[in-house]
Amino acid sequence: AISGGPIYFADSVGKSNPEILKKLTLTDGTILRADQPAVPTEDCLFNVWDAKPLKVFSKSNGTGLLGVFNAADAEKVEGFFSPKDIDGLDGKNFAVFDYLNRSVKKMGLNEQIPVSLARMGYQLYFVKPIVQGFASFGLIEKYNAPKTIKQEIAKESKVLIELYESGTFAAFIEKRPSKVESANAKPLEYTWKAGLLLVKVPEGNNTLTIQF
Repeated sequence: AISGGPIYFADSVGKSNPEILKKLTLTDGTILRADQPAVPTEDCLFNVWDAKPLKVFSKSNGTGLLGVFNAADAEKVEGFFSPKDIDGLDGKNFAVFDYLNRSVKKMGLNEQIPVSLARMGYQLYFVKPIVQGFASFGLIEKYNAPKTIKQEIAKESKVLIELYESGTFAAFIEKRPSKVESANAKPLEYTWKAGLLLVKVPEGNNTLTIQF
């Protein structure tokens, strides 16, 4: 999902899980590929076989994609990750979205979060620089959510987001938005809690405006 390369299926014919396939592509079949190949973080380069998490990162639409895996022959591994693990991601403060737990955390560049993984366990995080109190993640039904954003235009106290399709759009916003509307100025259903904004984007209307 974050490798940026081709996707291979080793399942027997008819045994593939369609729900996983849906998370890898748009509804028209377009693969949501990262912008660059995924590589291990610097602190994992020479410690692949150690009983610690393997961290692999890539980038997509200005967002860091960080996969954390228990690839060791161990029942449990523990470690840390930080925004600085993603080389070349500029910024002072970052919004970190936990894909599996559907939560968000504001972090400084050198701040760390502990991670613990059972055998064969994994975690996926989106790491986005915060600009004017806002950071978009995309449609969180997809593993590569940032790639679902077609266009993003920020103007003073509002942001215009154009998506490739409908779904649940997620973003970090420091304060509850004063307004969330579709392209035709109709209010959109949304929730905001602890900085996490979730917006239901209906079919046929893939553009939304978020007013701060």
